[in-house]
Amino acid sequence: LLLKGRCRACRQPISWLYPAVEAGTAFVFALLAWEHGWNLAFVPDAVFVSALIALAVIDARHRLLPDAITYPGFVLAVGLRALVPPEKITEAHNLIFRSELARFLFDHALGAGAVLILGSSLLLFLLERLDYRLLGRRLEELEASHANGSSAPSPIREERPSVESGPIPAPIADAPSGDAEHRETWSPEWAALLLAIGLSGVFIALGREDAALAASGARSALGALVGALIGSGVLWLSRLGYYALRHLEGVGFGDVKMMLMVGAFLGWGGALMTIFLASLLGSVYGVTLMLLTRERNPKLPFGSFLSLAALAVLLVLR
Repeated sequence: LLLKGRCRACRQPISWLYPAVEAGTAFVFALLAWEHGWNLAFVPDAVFVSALIALAVIDARHRLLPDAITYPGFVLAVGLRALVPPEKITEAHNLIFRSELARFLFDHALGAGAVLILGSSLLLFLLERLDYRLLGRRLEELEASHANGSSAPSPIREERPSVESGPIPAPIADAPSGDAEHRETWSPEWAALLLAIGLSGVFIALGREDAALAASGARSALGALVGALIGSGVLWLSRLGYYALRHLEGVGFGDVKMMLMVGAFLGWGGALMTIFLASLLGSVYGVTLMLLTRERNPKLPFGSFLSLAALAVLLVLR
């Protein structure tokens, strides 16, 4: 208000999108506070909502899901689920251990929880490189052959590749600042690893003073990783299967990495519900767009639909 709707530095008008996003975020925070109160349970959900809203807006505007959000977002999801578990274990004899793994986690909770948090960052390294070996390299070859005038089909991408995993759209690559510049000075992968190390240290420090937190945190971290693997695994298998059938990229790798974060926060059931709702929303939007524009293959920001669906699951269906 004091700046009269203009940027302090360049004096250009501030887009209505910024106050709208901030007001929407504040509204969702108010709903979370009404549900949880102002306590520790509010923190993981607030972090999750902030990441979802940022990803939704960025993907809608640029068809981009930055690793700078999804990588640390996934590690934070696992770490915060360990540090602020939904349920707290008190006594071993009150538990029914359905597997030897569950028993091991309880008996070695402090070390297991720290290893699970660290494992989240290592999972990112492995998934990134495995996808490149199985699919990314072939997509690059198809793009190169298409650029050279070959008759080979060009891969049609529903979503632009993320900042760290491929070429950047021209409007962003030409920009003087932003992710295109920062990616030369820091890596989201290494930032996620450092974050995982820090969260593991905090978990060990708190768990040494509170055995119940260590036990429940280790179990919660394991559940977060299972949810991440199932949620991202469904989209990743769809991505591989679509390429095997049509030699085209149907699901962007950014969506797969985003679902790591979503699955870790919401669990495997919430992740599957998110994918279902996002597919439904995307189908309705896509059909409507085809009818209005008569475009046969409109490009959809699927990450935005995943964000909206995840918010719905968090606020309504969880």
